[in-house]
Amino acid sequence: MLTRVLVPTMLVARLLDILGLTVWIAWFFQPVLQLMGLPAEAGLIWAVTLLTNLYGGIGALVVLVPAESLTVAQLSIMASVMLFAHAIPTEQAVVRRAGASFVATSALRVGMALIYGFLSAWLLSGLNLLQEPIPHSWPIEAGPSLDWIGWFVTVGQTVLLMLIAITVLNMVVDGLKWLGIVAWMSRQLTPFMRMTGQNPDLAPITTTGMLLGLAYGGGLIIQQTQETRLSRRDLFMSLSCLSLMHAIIEDTLMMLALGANVWVILVGRALISIAALWALAQFIDRTEWFVPRETVTIPTDPDKSQ
Repeated sequence: MLTRVLVPTMLVARLLDILGLTVWIAWFFQPVLQLMGLPAEAGLIWAVTLLTNLYGGIGALVVLVPAESLTVAQLSIMASVMLFAHAIPTEQAVVRRAGASFVATSALRVGMALIYGFLSAWLLSGLNLLQEPIPHSWPIEAGPSLDWIGWFVTVGQTVLLMLIAITVLNMVVDGLKWLGIVAWMSRQLTPFMRMTGQNPDLAPITTTGMLLGLAYGGGLIIQQTQETRLSRRDLFMSLSCLSLMHAIIEDTLMMLALGANVWVILVGRALISIAALWALAQFIDRTEWFVPRETVTIPTDPDKSQ
């Protein structure tokens, strides 16, 4: 099922990139990112990141911007923007399939990227923090762009790895449930889930997505939604959390390897995400955006998904 969702959206994203959509997105965001104190190339870097993934964005970064021309603050701001919003066509397709709005969750990610970028730039500049140049050159180099054969091979490898990973994850989750560890984890995460307006019953799946990635967490939510009926509000809040905070270990380590500051790209990003989720939950509950008892079951056929 995930293959049917991910492969077509990956193909569409590649075609749009080839047709020049990346350049248009870059033109749209370039003035905004320059107001954050970022170089002119930042618009193109983020456009590539939005349309492809973090790896594509990092490749564009190391090719277009010499390390010695950036301060630690600039790199940390750019990295945070990329971490908040990347791979929108593919990742939010999984979110849509899991039961939340593609447009709403995409807007949430892009909006939080811009808000945090401006806030970080204002604080770091005003307090004169992290204004020193990056102390080393890029520790990685961008590889050549893939031809179509290389692209299909990469997609096939990705699908195979996801199949293996999700199979293992399901076995691990079942084992943890049998050992009672899932129940213990849920109890430990209850304060965080309640603080951010989420259903504590989804704590194990949310944790999986936060650690391993949106596709994995979204896939497990899709599976649970097919087995049980969850309210649209709970689905939206859980998927919004995963949209803002997922793969926090892998993605953060990649940016740290480039020279970004951990307090900016991880601690600050997590704090503002928690605040945003709390505010979103308050808004939903006070405006009754979702009917509280309305539930949803995700259809097996992706073409029937809402």
